[in-house]
Amino acid sequence: MFFSQPFILASDFIQHVMLLVSCGIVTLGYCMYRDTIRAQHRTLLMVVVIAAFWIVMEYFVPVKLLQFHLYTHIPLILALIAYLYRIDLTDMPPSFMVLRRIIVVATLVPAGIDIVQISLMAQEPRLLRSLLKTIEVFGLYVFVVQFARHYRMQHEATIFNLTPVKRFATQAVVALMLFFVSAPSVGAFSLTTRIGDQSTELKAGDRLYFDVEIKWPENDRRQDLRVEYQILSDGQIIASEKVLRAVETQASFLDYIVVPQNALEGMKELNVFIETYDQSLSENISATFYVASSENKMLVYFIILACAIALVIMLVIVQIAMIMRTQKALQAHPA
Repeated sequence: MFFSQPFILASDFIQHVMLLVSCGIVTLGYCMYRDTIRAQHRTLLMVVVIAAFWIVMEYFVPVKLLQFHLYTHIPLILALIAYLYRIDLTDMPPSFMVLRRIIVVATLVPAGIDIVQISLMAQEPRLLRSLLKTIEVFGLYVFVVQFARHYRMQHEATIFNLTPVKRFATQAVVALMLFFVSAPSVGAFSLTTRIGDQSTELKAGDRLYFDVEIKWPENDRRQDLRVEYQILSDGQIIASEKVLRAVETQASFLDYIVVPQNALEGMKELNVFIETYDQSLSENISATFYVASSENKMLVYFIILACAIALVIMLVIVQIAMIMRTQKALQAHPA
């Protein structure tokens, strides 16, 4: 849709602003209170930091990588939920429980969508993911604002002290360093393809147009990649074409492949396969389209026209035969 990209950009901006404001509010409360209330703010601050860390990570690692979800996304989600449920909401209004459930659901649903999308090799639902992430961040923002308002109305603040923030920042930096050192290496090579709306239903012999986008941010020099396009029918390759593309950090291009003349009607699969010359890196992605019946309309029109002409000729012959029979009857029995 034409408004999807502006909506995604706007939602990303809103997410960043709300996370920054939330982090500031919780940090201020962490500095102003002591003992149990400070511990509550510390736990909530961990929730905000984990949410912000995941939002930032999405810009550097493609969400289509299954190993990234297994080793990074899912552990972060579990950590966020664990810290969120460590916050004691016993003496707080019931709305806090509702907000917490909304945050948890909005956090789990995108992960499920990503895993299903990877399993089915479907197109990434960027608009839906952006909407769900905005709901999650907005729910967290409302939770933080109501949390701070509740304690400000119930408890008097102590003297402002930055020492807890320094201690927390040191611990957070150490934790992040340990995470990056222990986390498995995940390549950021990304391949996406999209079939144009005008090519979702074709006929045998037509050209299948599609967009291919390659992102390779860690690549430091221009490299030639082998690109192969395949059309599959019931798992069998019915058409194939190989090209060479030069890529540095990213590339986007429009290409096409011809649907074979003998392609039967039904769903077909476009497979895009990319690899380097040394075969150290490879990636493939698929998309589906429909091949309609290739029946020749002109032939159908000709058959219909021929049948109509034959019918007219038959009617004329029958009419002539009836006229001749009538004339013979009149000659045989003159008045």
